[in-house]
Formats: sequence, structure tokens, C-alpha cells
Amino acid sequence: MIIISSSIPKSASTLIYNYQEDLLALASQNNAVAQEEFNKYSNCGFLRGIYFNNFLTIIFLKIKYGNVVIKTHSKPSFFIKLLIALGLAKATFCYREPRDIILSAIDHGERTRKGKDASGACKNMITIADSLPIVKSWMSNWYQWKEYGSKINDVYAQLEQLPPDTTHLILSVGGNNALSHIGILNENVASSAQVFSKLADISEQFEQQYEKLLEKILSFNLPTVICTIYYPNHSVKLERQIAIAALATFNDVIIRLAFQAGIPLIDLRLTCNETQDYANALRSDQTFLHRWRENRQRNYERYLRT
Repeated sequence: MIIISSSIPKSASTLIYNYQEDLLALASQNNAVAQEEFNKYSNCGFLRGIYFNNFLTIIFLKIKYGNVVIKTHSKPSFFIKLLIALGLAKATFCYREPRDIILSAIDHGERTRKGKDASGACKNMITIADSLPIVKSWMSNWYQWKEYGSKINDVYAQLEQLPPDTTHLILSVGGNNALSHIGILNENVASSAQVFSKLADISEQFEQQYEKLLEKILSFNLPTVICTIYYPNHSVKLERQIAIAALATFNDVIIRLAFQAGIPLIDLRLTCNETQDYANALRSDQTFLHRWRENRQRNYERYLRT
């Protein structure tokens, strides 16, 4: 599997890239050879973007040698999405708090101006005022990656790849659908009725898509569980309250369809509810998964005792 290691500059992304490169090499000697060949072709594993010419080269290297890690600061471009859609690649994104990025970039810029970095990186980032517009442009790629992810209609392709020995299905989807409509919360409206009207339209569309997907999943005749959308972890209280209120629209649909279908429901709002459960304001972390497994085991043991 090709790993596309995208990131915001100055987000410790090189460290993450090195970890990923080492893991692939440990998994197979062929991967180590493939990475060595790719590093010769690229700038030590870094590509500014993936375009038609290097897209073909990446596929050639994978077929001839093995898997590689591609470090980039690119947005989810057409050819990146194509690699993922073909099942040839997985993508990770390294995020860092923008204020920390600015301070790190200013420090890097000082080293560059002293001649300690011949690449010229961050040389124009002298003050916070200089750095703000640059970091803002860097963040735009993060926003595109944030919105790029599995939505309801993407699950059908995943279902086509179900292993034949699958015994249970757990559906957790809808968060990216909600994210794609987050802009309405900042729109100027004449009255609150307009906001509710738009939310009602979005809810109706979401319900149609989710119900259709659920019917498809239930047609496999496997034990199935569906999950609500967990709350975001915005540091600003007002943003968090608005997001929670808006998510109620989506979660209402999920809960109602679970009851109608008579299938179990996991309410992630009750499980993913501590700061350490989040990788950032919108994404859950591995900590949450470990704690969820522990809770599941305790509940199972309690069930056996009753």
C-alpha cells in the first residue's frame, strides 16, 4: 500500500514521514528497495504534488519494487484521490496548531537567514505579521483534506471489498457529510427560520442517503451495528455549542433509522467525550478506540454475570 503522507509545513511532518518509511521497510525488504528508488526520483521522498507524469512513475515503482511513502504538502488533488480510489494508496495528514506553526516557522526563518538552511525555507517569515498570510495559505490544504473523507456514498465501494469471512458489520458514517454543510452556520440570514429551513432540507437529503445505504448493508444478512456522530472538540465554547446543535439533526436521523430497523446503536457521543479522545477538534484519536474497547469488554463481562 502506498502511503501519501501529507501535512502542513512545520507540523513535525518529517518525523511522521520517517516513522512511516521505517514501518514499511520493516514490513518488507521490497518496500525498502522501492523507497530507495523513489527517493532517487523525488526530493528524498518529497513531491510538491502528484500529477500525471509522476502518477505513472509511482504506479510503476509500486508494481516493480513495492510500497513507498510519499511526503507532500499537497491538497487532495485529482491524482491523489485516484490512487486512493483505485485501492493503491492510503493517506495520512499531519496537523499542528497554527500558532505553534508560526513560531516554528519564524525560528526556521532565522536559521535560514543565518545561512544554516540552503533551501531558503521560511526566509521571509520574520514576524507574526509576516507569517500570518503564509500560514493561512498552508492551512487551506488542511481544510480540503478535512472535508475529503468517506461520506455515505463512498461506503458502497467499501462494501464491494468485504472479505468473504466477514461476520459482523459496524457502520460509522455521516461526520464528513455534516462537515460538508458546516458553512451554513456562518451564513448571514434574515431570521433563524432560514437556518432551520436549510437544516431541514439537509436532514431530508441525509436521511434518504443513509436509509438507502442501510438497506444495502442489511441485505448482507450479517449482524449489524450503527453509530451516531460524536461531538466535535472545539476549544471555543460557542463554536462547540453551535456544532453540537447542528449535529443533532444528523444524529436524529441515525437514531430513528436504527430503531426502525431494530438494530443495535452505539452512541459515540457518550464514548468519545474526553479531550484525550481527539486528535484535533474534529477527529477522534487512538486513545478513544482503546477506551472504547475496554468499555466494550467490561460491558460484555457484566452481561455474562447477569
